[in-house]
This record gives sequence, structure tokens and C-alpha cells, in this order.
Amino acid sequence: MNHYYVYGYFFTKSGKPFYIGKGIDDRDREHLQPYRLNGGGYFHTKLRRIKNLGVGFEVIRLVEGLAEQQALDEEAVLIEWFGRQPEGILYNRSPGGPWIDAKCDLRKTRKEYSFCGDMLTKAEIIRDSRCLASKSVFKYRMRGGWDIEDAALTPPVKLYEYRGEQLTLRQLVALEQCDVGQDALGGRLGSGISVEEAVEAPPYELETHEFFGAELSLKSISNDSRCVVSDTSLRKRIATGKYTSAQHAATAPITTAPTYQFLGESLTRREILTHPRCLVSRHTLEDRLKAGWDLEKAATTPVYQAPTYEFNGQQLTLTELSELTECEVVRGTLVQNLQKGLPVDEATKLHPQEHQLHNFLGEKLTINEIARRPECQPSPRLLAKRALKPKYATVEEAALAPVRTHTKIYTYKGQRHSAREIATLASYPFSLETLKRRLDSCATVKEALCSPVRDWGR
Repeated sequence: MNHYYVYGYFFTKSGKPFYIGKGIDDRDREHLQPYRLNGGGYFHTKLRRIKNLGVGFEVIRLVEGLAEQQALDEEAVLIEWFGRQPEGILYNRSPGGPWIDAKCDLRKTRKEYSFCGDMLTKAEIIRDSRCLASKSVFKYRMRGGWDIEDAALTPPVKLYEYRGEQLTLRQLVALEQCDVGQDALGGRLGSGISVEEAVEAPPYELETHEFFGAELSLKSISNDSRCVVSDTSLRKRIATGKYTSAQHAATAPITTAPTYQFLGESLTRREILTHPRCLVSRHTLEDRLKAGWDLEKAATTPVYQAPTYEFNGQQLTLTELSELTECEVVRGTLVQNLQKGLPVDEATKLHPQEHQLHNFLGEKLTINEIARRPECQPSPRLLAKRALKPKYATVEEAALAPVRTHTKIYTYKGQRHSAREIATLASYPFSLETLKRRLDSCATVKEALCSPVRDWGR
């Protein structure tokens, strides 16, 4: 059926092809699938690199409606016309046409190795009937520096010598002399004993104990209906040495936990922790009791009680307050507003003072514009804080009020700056301490900046 076609991958900018192929259905787009791009191969490696570099390309079907043989012939003609790298421009590894020809062409470029008197490639060695290793084992051995014949002819399963025969672990387990399983035999061999001793030694016999006239293992005793404890508890009881026998340890009644008076009831500590009036965890309760707390107080006192605020007649925590629909700010802003001393009603409101216009020296300006004026004393951040405080009646008063600071301010180019800011603006070549000493000794900032440094070392 004439459903085959010949396609090509072309660079968008130059219009030159870099791959020619033939296919059916969606074969032309299959190279772009992730499992193809990441699966290796010469062309897919080149294609992945082209995509990563952002080079534009497009896939074009050159000839459609062909039979399979016609598509193979057309593919081979186009590949021969454009040429394969390094002589040509295509990334094709094969010359096209029937796959047997392409395989023979690739066969010439593969390295051959001497294997049992024949010259074979690695793939042919793995497929050879004399090779005893799998593909993965063979590659692992080759990476480890094995000789190629040793890597192929050495069986992957470890062999053990038993009575003059080379046997695997599974074959040893199948012997009549072996009475243990594969795991047990492997553990014995791994412990360092001889193969004969590991195979012929009898299986491990479980320790038995007398229990109502019968010799039973601890597991069987714990499964008996007369045993009142679990297997783990039974083993712990026997290990303590407080019980005369396994039967005594299995049938001794379970000691009850001590009880305490809690809110008029006699409860164990576990029952106290599950009581609805208990507000702490087990560790907190134990720590409080060790510190000398009363039991009822230790159990009913919460670990931390979040502060509450009155809002619309309700006592709410910060989290509950920030989740209300009436709250216009997020929790962080709400905390900052409350720390500034604002009432709860005002703290929940949004204060876009940055976009409001304020009177400043006869002009209508925002807070950021006021902060950039030379007459403004504080920084924009400090001015925004001052505008929220009732200490200042207007924003103009907050902007003109001096800033109390320990940093000495100097006038440089008509503006007020600190010594550090002057050193940055003037690209001062010496240290900041030198500049400060000069500013304190000179009449003007210009004199301090222009005086030679040798005059200050005396």
C-alpha cells in the first residue's frame, strides 16, 4: 500500500536539510518525542543539542504516497545527493535504502575484538552461544577493566566446589544432603564456614520451653489461648529474669497502671491524656509533673494562649482577625499596624497614604514626592511612620521636624549628606576615617576632599 513518504529536517534560517528519512504514519514527528530525544543515538543527540540552543528547524514531507521500496530508494538517493557528515551536511548514520545495507555500512565502523579465534564486535560477542554473561553483566565487567574473553566466558553466578563438583547455590539447595533453604544456606556460606559443613549441617532448632507439660517454642506459646501477653512482651518478660519459667511469664497477669485523681475521677495517665479537659501532650504533662506542678493544673493549663483583641464585640486572635472579611490587610500588615499603636478598627483598614496628596509648602504632593524634597528631614520610610502617628498634626509638620541621629550631617552640593554618602558620591580614594577627620578639621567639605593626603600625616 502506498502510505509511505520521505521526510526531512531543515534549518529554518538556511533552508538546508540536516536529516533525511522515510516513514509511515507519524514517523517524521516521532524523533521529537522525549523518550527518543533522551534515548541516545547520533542523530537524536544532535537534535537535542539543536533544540537546547534554540536553533529553528522544521519537518517537511518531501514525497508522499509511495510504496515501501519506492520510499527506501528515494531516501537513499536524497542522502547520497546531500551527503553524510563529515563529507556532507546530513546527520544520517546510514546511507538509506534497505536496512541490511545500512547495517553492513555501520558494521565497517564498529571495533572488532578477538574472541575464541574470531574477530567479532561486542554486540556479536553478546549474541554468541559461547558467551555466558548477559549484556548488562558483560558491559559492567568491561567497564571494570576485564579482558573481553574473561568478561564473556565467566559465568555470572558464583560457583561453589562441593565434593569435586562446581555447583551454584540453587543446585546446592537441591541436593539430598541439604536440609535448609536457600537463604539459610547463603547465610551459612557468607559466615565463612566450609561448603560441606554448610550443606550437611542440620537446620537450626528453635529453643523450646515447658508450657503445661508440652515443649513449645516462644512463638507457639504466645499463640496459645492461655498466654495473656504478646510474643514481644513474653520475650521481654523472660529477658528480665523476674519470672521462674516461660509458663510463669506467659500466664502472669498484666499489671494495671496506677490511677490518679483528676477532676473527681480515678483515671490512669493514659486516660487523663485522652480526657477532653486535658490540653497538653504526654511530654508536656510529664515535664510539668517533674517540675512539681499539680496534676489538674498541669493537664488543664494550655501551653500557649494567643492574645485576643476586641473587634465588633468579639474577642479574636490575630489569625481569626486577619481571616475576617472586614479586615482589609494581611496578617503581617495587621501586626505592624497594632505594633504602631493603632486601634484595632484602624489597624484592619488599608492606609494607602503613599498615594494621597498632602499640603507641603503650598503644594499638593504625595509622601514619596515630599521625601525627595531637600526640605524634608526624614527618609521616606520614617516619614510614612510619622504620618501615622498622632504626634504630628500634618504631614508637613512630620516632614520638617528634624531627625534625631548620632550621624553628623554635612552640606555637599546643596544637599545634606553623611560622611559615608559624601565618600560614595565623590568617589573618595582614601578611607572613611580619613575623610571624617578632614571634615572635622576643615571649614568646608570641598577643602576636606581636595587637600593632599600628606598634609594630614604630620
